Formats: sequence, structure tokens, C-alpha cells
Amino acid sequence: MPNAYLVTGPESSGTRLMTAIIMACGAAGSAEHQQPWDTTDFPPAREFGVDIVFRRSIPHGGHIPNLVEILQRMQQAGYTVRMVVMVRDMFACAHSQVRAGHVQDVVAAMANIINAYRLIATTITRVSCPAHFVPYEALILHPEAIPEMVGCLGLTLDRPVSITDENAKYYRTLKEA
Repeated sequence: MPNAYLVTGPESSGTRLMTAIIMACGAAGSAEHQQPWDTTDFPPAREFGVDIVFRRSIPHGGHIPNLVEILQRMQQAGYTVRMVVMVRDMFACAHSQVRAGHVQDVVAAMANIINAYRLIATTITRVSCPAHFVPYEALILHPEAIPEMVGCLGLTLDRPVSITDENAKYYRTLKEA
């Protein structure tokens, strides 16, 4: 039976990178903000026949997604469901949120991050599916370990993924100050 991966985390935590990695393992989906199943049902697992990945940051498009509902919709479509939770250094994540225009300042970003992880923790306790936590920094500092990381998700990396250290620019500004 195909798997469905819900990649989630605070905005700017690396959900697009992780989604791209899962897609490099052969899963159908998109690493962009608009998702293929934003406005339609997930394809039936038996008919579709391949793993899918769905990305949902918290918030997403200015709204708080209902992660429990998304996971239940995946299960109803016949998939074995797994959550992949991105964790990123809070300093870099907060500054990235400000730079991307998600929030006005770092204080608001910190509140966003805390609220996102609170929602994720609540979801994990309500839904019966494995939750895998992936540190963004592990992906950028140790890309050679990605094949083993995706192996823990039941996946095999089919093609390389381009990874850049998006944290460095935030720490560089501290050195220059």
C-alpha cells in the first residue's frame, strides 16, 4: 500500500526542502506553496499506486491548517500515513519568517514557531500515525546522511537534491554587527 507523507512545521522551517527530498524518492507532490491536493481529494491509493507527499506549513497562506483533518483524508484515501515534522534553529527560522514577509518582527515569529509546535504536538496525540522529526540543520550539515534519514521513512533516494545552508546568512549578520 502506498504511503502518504504530511510534511509540516513552522513557516520557514524547511518543509519545502524536505518535500523535495521525499519527491526525489519517487513520491508525487509539489514543494511549492500551492499543493496538488489543495482543492481536490487525495487520489485513491490503490488506483494512484505511488507514494504522495503533501506540504503544510503552520500557518499556511495566513491560515492555521487542520492537520488532523488532512491526515484523516489521507487515511480515508487508503494510504499508510506518516508525519514528517521539520525542526529548525529558532533564531534562523524566526529571521527567515521576517525576511519572507510572514510576520513583522522576530517576536511575532517566535510566537508563530511556538504555536506551530503546539499544534503539531496536539495533532500527534490525536492521530495514530508515526511522526518523524527531521532537523533542518542535519540536512544542510550532513547531506551524506540523507539516504539513511529517508530510509527511516521507508524511502530510497532516487536522485540528488540541491541543498544550501540558508542559516548562514542570519549568523553572518551577527558576526558583522
